[in-house]
Amino acid sequence: MHISQWNAMRKKGSRPRVELHDVTGNNHENAWLAMVDSKDWKTPTWWGREVIEGTDGIRQTAIRAKVFEDE
Repeated sequence: MHISQWNAMRKKGSRPRVELHDVTGNNHENAWLAMVDSKDWKTPTWWGREVIEGTDGIRQTAIRAKVFEDE
């Protein structure tokens, strides 16, 4: 949905229907890239688990920023 359509609907007092790709940022073809479940943001998808917890994932490869060394 384009922002002008969204604003026009808001002015009329109606609420636009939110599609899955509007929430996750991915269209149907790229839905597999979603990091969390569209119905529960606390539940990672298989891809989200792979990116965070996988062998080469963020948790395994991240280095603490020097700005946080005193904490």
